[in-house]
Amino acid sequence: MKKQLNKTLKTKQKKRRNKLNLLRIIYEIQHREVRKVLRDSAILGTGVIKGCYPIIDEQNSVHKMFQKQMPTPQGEMQAEGVADVKVIEIRPASKRIDVRNFYPDPSCGDDIHSGSFVWERDYITKKELRNLRKAKGYISSQIDLVLREGADDDLEKKRDKTTYGDRFEVWYYYGEACRDDLEAAGCQCGDNDTYDVVVVIVNNRVIKATMNPLESGEFPYDVMVWQPMNDTWTGIGVARQVREPQRIINAATRNLLDNAGKGGRPTTIIADGVESADGGLVEVGSGALLRLSPDSPIQDARGAISSIIIPIITQDLMAIIQYALKMAEDITGLPMMLQGQQGNAPDTVGGMTMLQNNAGTIRRNIARNFDDRVTVPHITRYYEWIMLYGDEQLKGDFNIEARGSTVLFERDAQHQAIMQLGALVMNPAFQINPAKWIDEAFKAQKLDSKRFKFSEEEIKQMQAQAQQNPPQDPKVAGQIEVAKVRAAGEMDKAKFLQSTDMAEMQVKETLAMQELKFKAQQAEIDRQHEIQMKQMERDMKIMELSQSTQISVAEIKSQLAQTAQKLNVQTQLSKQVLTPPTEPQGRAPNGQAYQR
Repeated sequence: MKKQLNKTLKTKQKKRRNKLNLLRIIYEIQHREVRKVLRDSAILGTGVIKGCYPIIDEQNSVHKMFQKQMPTPQGEMQAEGVADVKVIEIRPASKRIDVRNFYPDPSCGDDIHSGSFVWERDYITKKELRNLRKAKGYISSQIDLVLREGADDDLEKKRDKTTYGDRFEVWYYYGEACRDDLEAAGCQCGDNDTYDVVVVIVNNRVIKATMNPLESGEFPYDVMVWQPMNDTWTGIGVARQVREPQRIINAATRNLLDNAGKGGRPTTIIADGVESADGGLVEVGSGALLRLSPDSPIQDARGAISSIIIPIITQDLMAIIQYALKMAEDITGLPMMLQGQQGNAPDTVGGMTMLQNNAGTIRRNIARNFDDRVTVPHITRYYEWIMLYGDEQLKGDFNIEARGSTVLFERDAQHQAIMQLGALVMNPAFQINPAKWIDEAFKAQKLDSKRFKFSEEEIKQMQAQAQQNPPQDPKVAGQIEVAKVRAAGEMDKAKFLQSTDMAEMQVKETLAMQELKFKAQQAEIDRQHEIQMKQMERDMKIMELSQSTQISVAEIKSQLAQTAQKLNVQTQLSKQVLTPPTEPQGRAPNGQAYQR
């Protein structure tokens, strides 16, 4: 019984390892090669990914294995231990294909799998070509002929030497082939006339011809297009979509810079009769020396040279550029809101929700398109590969269901719903477990709830404290709580009244200060007005006096100034106390110091 349980456990562990290996392969596809495919589809309009196709796993071919004690060829006993053992492992893989090296059947329409064949071009070095002689299915004699011939030096190859050097041009053919051609290449065939094959050609020589590793005969290629077109397997990308707005932006920007260059440098106009001092070409610049000819009709040199500044119309040209940018947003369906810019969206909860939904619309459409064109057929071929060549413990009936875009959208919607349900958790009528709710809330925020919960020791300590301090009678506890609530209410009420009185006092004080300030300003205005009126009356009397005595105003002001000066002198003399030259005995009465 124990042995059977151990065997079952090992079987489950093996299935889990195989499943993890499959997930690791899919993970690598989605995070390494798919980014390149999506970039190609956005820039060129079409991205191609190849998979699954067999490769030799050279990076993971060396394994640590336990080696028992065995005799060596010299008769010595080898010690037991762990040794590096190289195991040739063939596994499926995927990679991005340059769309410029991909040639499907021209009659395939908008689906490459509807055609009869597919050609792929690639380049290979001499070292890689030599290593293929050891691989299964390759014809070593043909490879030797290719190596003796060298790389093809046609015109196209010479043009590619700047990029690919002396590499060999290799072509991969996926399609149908007749039985005679396969037998000529050393492939064993049955009774059928045609077969789905894979042919590798270098220098117009077939170095490999085998059956398609997939029984379905499906081409190991998937095409992702940014925007599809009718009756063609290619699509158009963002660069093609914004071609017309880009022309408008280029033209407007060019005119903007030309206008800035012309407006930044004034245009100089020189009249007839102006010549250079040395008799050469007339040039206006730093340190230029010019003169007027004797027969020039212009006498003033400043009128012979003038400058005109061309106005810079930046705002008008920028309006054209903004119009082209708006046109590009409308054509591509990628507004600035997709980049996180709010624009005119309202700064409210509904506005932010609308902003987030609009920002994800294009990405969801791209994800759904990718699921339909790449994810489902690509993973289906991996599933077929595992069913044909995988471990028996991993085989089973599975259905490929791509939910990449919908799962992300639903996950975000669930996150918002979980956070909104927080107000209903503590209501006992709904019978919701707060502990489970908080776990889901932390999970939605990508946090581990265990880091925030009490440890087992803390829970035991809290239980011990609860046992030492048992709960009171519910009625007494309720009365205490009611008293606490009432006391808290009274305190809040007193604080509120106090704050209200303080606010009222502050308002009254502010009003009083404003009233005093207003009165002071009004008094100052009245005083200034009274001064102005006195000044006007004085001016009018002066005018009347001048008219009656026929004396000018200046003379009256002069006489007034002299009279005022005399009065000032008398005032100063009356206030000054002089010391007499001799002082008689005794003291004279006030005002009789000189008489007595």
